[in-house]
Order: sequence, then structure tokens, then C-alpha cells
Amino acid sequence: MEPDPQASMQVGMRVVRGVDWKWGSQDSGEGNVGTVVEIGRTGSPTTPDKTVVVQWDQGNRTNYRTGFQGAYDLLLYDNAQIGERGVGTALAQLLAPSALFLLAFLLFPALNRTFALILLKQSPDRIQGMK
Repeated sequence: MEPDPQASMQVGMRVVRGVDWKWGSQDSGEGNVGTVVEIGRTGSPTTPDKTVVVQWDQGNRTNYRTGFQGAYDLLLYDNAQIGERGVGTALAQLLAPSALFLLAFLLFPALNRTFALILLKQSPDRIQGMK
């Protein structure tokens, strides 16, 4: 089963032009950002299913394909709240120091005793068995 790109589109999300973009400078140029203001629905004459309406920061407002006709005009931009970090970023920040420590611990056995001293804040006499 393939993921549904539109399933993640919600009003308020920020977007940029995507892989199937063919609308010239409606977004006022590559790299400009817009906001999803309406999600398409079955039976709508103006915003059909698998489309969204975007209000571009530069002024234009129109609808774009998010699976309609098999095309995807938009990509999601970073939608995290200001000051918040995504789960992936937070997880990476938690794991990165631990992973580096483990790698150093395994690759450099001579440093094991030094790491233990630093981490455990023990005197060298108490860690004699680690040689």
C-alpha cells in the first residue's frame, strides 16, 4: 500500500512548489511559501477531491493538485511551531551523544578508563579493575 500524500495535508500547513509544478510564477517564484487554506472534497465544483487551495505569501490564491490527475504540485514546508522541535530532531539529539560515546568506547579501548573516570567521577584507585 502506497502512502497518501494528501492524507497529511491540513489547513494551515505551509507548502512550496513540488515535483509536478507547471504553474509558472503563480507562487511568485521557486522557494516562496504559501499556506493551505482549504482542502478539496468530493463533489465540490471549485475545489475537487485531491486538491487544496493555497494562499501564497506573495498574494496569489488558487488550488493545486495533491494527487488529482496523479500529480502533486506541492511539497510540505517545515510546519513545526516556532520554538518546537520535531520528534525526529529531538530523538536524534538524544541519541547522537550516546552513539558517539559508545562508538568511541568500543573503538578506543585505551580511553575506556578515562571515560569511566570522567563519567563516574571516581578516583583512579577505585577503578583499578578496568585496565
